[in-house]
Amino acid sequence: MNFKKKIKEKLNNSILGKFFENLMVRQITGGIILFVLVTFILSANFTMNKVDLKVGQPSPKKIVAPKTVVDVKKTEELREKAAQAVPKAYDLQSSITDQAENDVVMLFNTVQTIRNNIDYDLNQKISVLKETEIIDIPLEIMENLFKASDEQFIQIKEASRLLLRQAMQYGVKEEQVKIVKNSLPDKAQEIIPQQSYRPVAIAVVQNMIRPNLIYNATVTEQSRQVIEDSVEEAKILKDQLIIQEGDIVTLEHIAMLEALGLQHQKINIKAILGIALLAALSIMSLIFYVFRYKRELFHEDKLIILLEMVFLSSILLSKIISNISSYMAIIPIVAGVILLVILLDVRLALISGIIMTIMMATLVGNEMNYVLIALFACITAAFSMSKASQRTDLVRWGIMISLVSILVIFTWGLMTNKSFVDAMIESAWGATIGLAAALAGTALPFLENIFDITTGIKLLELSNPSKPLLRRLLVEAPGSYHHSIIVGNLAEAAAEEVGADPLLVRVGAYYHDIGKIKRPYFYIENQLMDDNPHEKITPTLSALILTLHVKDGVEIARKEKLPQDVIDIIEQHHGTSLISYFYHQAAEQDKTDTLSEEKFRYPGPKPQTKEAAIVMLADSTEAAVRSLSKPVPNRVEKLVKKIIRDRLNDGQLDECPLTLRDLDRIGNVFVTVLSGIFHSRIEYPETQKALEEEIKKENAERLKGNDEANGIVDQPATK
Repeated sequence: MNFKKKIKEKLNNSILGKFFENLMVRQITGGIILFVLVTFILSANFTMNKVDLKVGQPSPKKIVAPKTVVDVKKTEELREKAAQAVPKAYDLQSSITDQAENDVVMLFNTVQTIRNNIDYDLNQKISVLKETEIIDIPLEIMENLFKASDEQFIQIKEASRLLLRQAMQYGVKEEQVKIVKNSLPDKAQEIIPQQSYRPVAIAVVQNMIRPNLIYNATVTEQSRQVIEDSVEEAKILKDQLIIQEGDIVTLEHIAMLEALGLQHQKINIKAILGIALLAALSIMSLIFYVFRYKRELFHEDKLIILLEMVFLSSILLSKIISNISSYMAIIPIVAGVILLVILLDVRLALISGIIMTIMMATLVGNEMNYVLIALFACITAAFSMSKASQRTDLVRWGIMISLVSILVIFTWGLMTNKSFVDAMIESAWGATIGLAAALAGTALPFLENIFDITTGIKLLELSNPSKPLLRRLLVEAPGSYHHSIIVGNLAEAAAEEVGADPLLVRVGAYYHDIGKIKRPYFYIENQLMDDNPHEKITPTLSALILTLHVKDGVEIARKEKLPQDVIDIIEQHHGTSLISYFYHQAAEQDKTDTLSEEKFRYPGPKPQTKEAAIVMLADSTEAAVRSLSKPVPNRVEKLVKKIIRDRLNDGQLDECPLTLRDLDRIGNVFVTVLSGIFHSRIEYPETQKALEEEIKKENAERLKGNDEANGIVDQPATK
């Protein structure tokens, strides 16, 4: 023990120890450590059968998918292929067609103007037309435009307009311009009857053709996105054959193994970054909840460590088990919720369960059915385990969790169009989720001891009268046992009135005088005869013996591994109060006036909690009222108020959080309960007289029997 203390002192005096003295530093450090570990657990692969196959080499063994996962690469390939099959979207721009037609009209108007100039000969007219750069057509075509008669010129103009509209009416893409130009002779043959007009019209239109189908990137991308979203995810199903032993490994095999996490591969920085962000958001949400609604936990290092330990253990076990079964991966999450409900708080457990379920989703391929099962199982565990009063309840509520899980799996099967038979068969997996209760039940005693947490289940077990320590108290110190039972009733009623823990108060009261089993007959309630050992010893020694029952009780409690909360009540139930009877007795005997009051006080400490203070008051009050000759309500009330006032004036309640209002309410409860226990009994004369006659008759028969056994018989009376 000294060695441990020295180490602790050295750590506290070191630079690191002083650094972690600050509460905020400790909590921030804990949060960072939790973030790093969660990120590592979610991103690391704990599969025991990882392989390192090479393309082109035979597989050394048969490999089967251990779980259902989404093949991300295959899914991306299918979606990309489907998107590429979607044709590009184009908009037909009629304004472009109109503009081309206007250009044709403008060309012929320009030619007509040049034709009407009588001062130009043919060559000059051709030169002027070339200078306009409106059109680039062969020389012979230009000559035909100027040689044609007015009627022919008009017919060529209309034929060109008709040919242009026919060529562009259904739209021309950028890459189709050349094809459309080459198709003009065939179109011209269909719509221009005069063979002599065709070459001129074709040449004109070929210069005017332009794309009027414009690519619409937005619509195209939207259409492709719709198609991509409609493509179902490619999944590798559980128990699906990946590769047979001896088969040549292909790139497809490698891709499937990587999707399953079975193939050694390079670190995926992007995936790890995503997991880290998820872990950060989850942990920040948990910290925010604790800070906002359970702030008292921040001042309890051991409880924060407990929360982090359960959180990490649940995710780690879920990670490992997910390689066996995605359904069974839910078990550690639900077990973590059960432990947090019993050890900490229902709402905190539920929030933690939701966050752990989100993280678990990354382990089971983000499939919605597992998330739903985990959420309903966690909700059931949170609200059912809050009612657990003994360890056997874990089994009962574990069955309830299994039934809920079975129902959720069956419901999901029907929603996904599975047959009734298939849905029922798959729902059998829900029965395994109830094992979370067994897993939590196994870990619960360990966590209770290592973190020194007194759970309601533990207290209820300790309150059982068949517990060995209470049996010893009943047999070896029966008066103290019955006193403790009454104190428990008093204290529990008072605790409910002032918002203390009624169960802890009751159990603390049951065990508060456990130290009296070492010297039971030194305490008046255990003195069955008139012989009082205190009459044969000095008052100082008597006071010492009385105070020892506190020290003895603490030693026995620690030996029996009682919770620290109960030990505190044992140690504090007398505080530093004065053993006034023996103190005054010693004062009368002391002639030197050197008597020290400290020798007649209990060692303490004074009560530090509401629960310890309530047990102190209940203990003193019950003993005092029991000593009253006529405990009528008025006398009981005066005595109760006096005892509470004396304890207050003596400073015994200075270090506990009870208020004056609390003390007043406690006093009222004590009066009510004690008046019911020590109420006056009504005497029944007829019953009393009949009982006395029956006793006399039994005594006479017994005397007669004794006389006959000794040979003495009744003789007739003589004169």
